[in-house]
Amino acid sequence: KKILLSSLACASLVLAANNDYKYEITPLIGGALQEGGMEMGKNYANVGLALGLNQDDSFIDQIEIGILRSVTTISGKGQFEGKDNGITRFFTNAVKDFGLTDDFSLYGLAGLGVQIFDSERGEHQKNGLFGNYGAGIKYQLTDSMALKFDLRHLMDIGNGKPDNTLLYNFGLAIPFGEKAAK
Repeated sequence: KKILLSSLACASLVLAANNDYKYEITPLIGGALQEGGMEMGKNYANVGLALGLNQDDSFIDQIEIGILRSVTTISGKGQFEGKDNGITRFFTNAVKDFGLTDDFSLYGLAGLGVQIFDSERGEHQKNGLFGNYGAGIKYQLTDSMALKFDLRHLMDIGNGKPDNTLLYNFGLAIPFGEKAAK
């Protein structure tokens, strides 16, 4: 077990991203596929913005802070038929990057957030916390721009009616703020 854990730790250090900038801003566009427990339409589009704060000398490569907002009207289902709604989500994630080549990397993320409905409706569409985790790919177009795609699984925390949502996001990551020399 010790050898396996040591090997995994060494491999993650070898594959860790070598970011020579402090921040990364990523405009996002994507969509959501809901399980249906919120009694809302299952598919809708999102837009958002994420700010990445790169970490030095840490197992975590980046802290991501962001916002996602539904841009299409989400129709109500069941008892909420005809009552449209919208969702704004604020989130913070820890991101671990695994560089495969100079231009291509995989990353994993996990974190917490809060979702706010335009109109709270009973236990089905209620403001509250969510947990999320996911994985993505990043392709470096130039030194100052990268394409990102990720899938995230959101799980309601503490809502009366639990629901799962799969988010898919496309982004254009733009780094800025050079790191200070050691």
